[in-house]
Amino acid sequence: MLWLCNPNNPTGKVFDKAELTALISKHSDICFVIDQSYEDFTLKPLLSASEAAEFPNVILLHSLTKRFSIPGLRLGYVTASSALLQRIRMKRMPWSVNALAIEAGKYLLNKTDNLLYIEEYLQETDRLATLLQETGCFDVWPTDTHYLLAKLRIGKASALKDYLAKEHGMLIRNASNFEGLDDSFIRIAAQTPEQNNALVSAIDCYLTKN
Repeated sequence: MLWLCNPNNPTGKVFDKAELTALISKHSDICFVIDQSYEDFTLKPLLSASEAAEFPNVILLHSLTKRFSIPGLRLGYVTASSALLQRIRMKRMPWSVNALAIEAGKYLLNKTDNLLYIEEYLQETDRLATLLQETGCFDVWPTDTHYLLAKLRIGKASALKDYLAKEHGMLIRNASNFEGLDDSFIRIAAQTPEQNNALVSAIDCYLTKN
């Protein structure tokens, strides 16, 4: 079994779809579990539910939590071939999703006015990356989503996170608990232009004091 996060978290990069499908076809003896929780936040092509169902060795994980901003409900679903789904059902815990989450999910999936303007988010992500780099204190990784991974050249991510939360009421992700990263890495999700400007201004204040 091979687990992939696509788009990747925390880098935001997306695997090339053609290369990924070729890899899946070549290794039919391996089950590919692909976490597409952030699939709604990229314009890069990803495997669709119908495409995944054509493979006997692919399970796609989807999240409503990210798409509809409902982290407290922890609601998601899987898509796969009928044979794989049958095997999953045999191992599934009873009452794996509570009734409130199910009703909320049905309501949200039927809404037609909850649109994501992903192009605008991606433009803001690029602008935010440029602003961070212009401080001279960050290395920023390329991303295909609305969030980005950055490395502080000075100081610690934990200290910056605490400062922003306590002094400005802003939250960023300390990425030090991702395997291979240390306490100099942060993940930031782009917001509105005004919010992004305020964040960079607050970061400038922190850098000036440190």
